[in-house]
Amino acid sequence: MTLSGRRGSFTAAKIARGVALVSEDPLHRRLLPPGSAETTRELALASGVLKPWMVRLFRRLRYRRGVEWNMDRFSTGELPRLTLRKRYVDDKVGECLAMGTRQLLILGPGFDTLGPRGARDHPDLMVIEIDTPATAAKRVRGLKDSIG
Repeated sequence: MTLSGRRGSFTAAKIARGVALVSEDPLHRRLLPPGSAETTRELALASGVLKPWMVRLFRRLRYRRGVEWNMDRFSTGELPRLTLRKRYVDDKVGECLAMGTRQLLILGPGFDTLGPRGARDHPDLMVIEIDTPATAAKRVRGLKDSIG
């Protein structure tokens, strides 16, 4: 048994669903890194951690507000924090790439698409991603089905 179990990391799936949720909100969507909402949704759907019915539910304003209200009861500002953290890391990696960085090591990427987007946009970039075996297996299957 791996640290994340046979089904992959619960946290990685939760974050991917969170990105899919915030990507349906006009304010949060503008704050996400360019292209990350679509690629994360595609990867999460192809990996099976996000279902089409969830995407349809996330498009409902009342549902998004209910989720945000419930999350704020336990951890105020969690959805904006998720959005801004994604943007911050993406921007910092972009700055490093602009300064000539040609290697990117990502520990525990879950279903984040920073690595594949970086490799797509910078063909000479070496991207190494390390995750638990169960999560990595779901991710690889999803990448093959979503990004190609």
